[in-house]
Amino acid sequence: MHKKSVVVFVFLFVIQALSAGLAVVPQESSSDTWQGPVLESGARSVGVLTDSQQQSMLYNQSYNGNNDNDGDGVIDSLDSDDDNDCIPDSNDTSPLDFDGDGINDESDIDDDGDGLNDSVEVNDANTSTNIYDADNDGNHDCAFFSSGSSSGGNNSGGNNSGGNNSGGNNSGGNNSDGNNSGGNNSGGGNQTSPCGSNVNYTSVYTYSPYMVMENQSFMTSIYVNCEIYNSSMTLVYWIYDTNNYTIYSGNQSWNSMNGYSNFNWSVSGLSVGNYTFHAELYVNGSYHDSSSSGIVVYTN
Repeated sequence: MHKKSVVVFVFLFVIQALSAGLAVVPQESSSDTWQGPVLESGARSVGVLTDSQQQSMLYNQSYNGNNDNDGDGVIDSLDSDDDNDCIPDSNDTSPLDFDGDGINDESDIDDDGDGLNDSVEVNDANTSTNIYDADNDGNHDCAFFSSGSSSGGNNSGGNNSGGNNSGGNNSGGNNSDGNNSGGNNSGGGNQTSPCGSNVNYTSVYTYSPYMVMENQSFMTSIYVNCEIYNSSMTLVYWIYDTNNYTIYSGNQSWNSMNGYSNFNWSVSGLSVGNYTFHAELYVNGSYHDSSSSGIVVYTN
């Protein structure tokens, strides 16, 4: 009888153990939740355009819009982002129209569609307005940013429409022309007399892409307006870094026969950092005006 009791007890113990092993214990829910990638929608700001840069872009659109829709100094055939919205043309449903209003940027008086004409935004002395800034926070708007934007365009084959820059030695060293303070851009001076006779009406504007990829070539532009007829005109220009060290420099001289000149200068590439493109205008050997544009070089 004792043996039977032991056998029954062992049998019951085994059955209980097997039941416990097969039981499913409900799992507590976790308070941690997984979130997939967050995709941006709408515009975001990637950089600041100075009034001088914006003015140069408008000049580029006015005088070279058929070849440079967004006025960024990169001709459309080499520009992978023809409307400067940071969406590569290959992925852009309106590659020539920043605000999607059906008007190409070079013909649009309000490129960002914020209700303010571009000419007003450039000349209103308000740092919060920008020709490519729909929300008027002072920064350039982008739907997304990639290395395929116009700021990274490859311009190594760009032609110098301003003639032969034989004086443009791309040599480094300290800037012997001054302290790179940028000078005082008179913006055209008095402007009370017609072009061609009053030097106070003569002005210079510089343009350079505001963001470029490191070691990638890009194009800069210089615009001279209301030249003095039959006068000797000279441009001296250079790019310097935050340590006031000149990286590249050049010059251009001509005898003025027209009221307007435009010179393009190809730059072979820069290392990561902040730079300034500066130009000074001399009329008959005397300094008259200057203009500067900032350049931000980012890593690949």
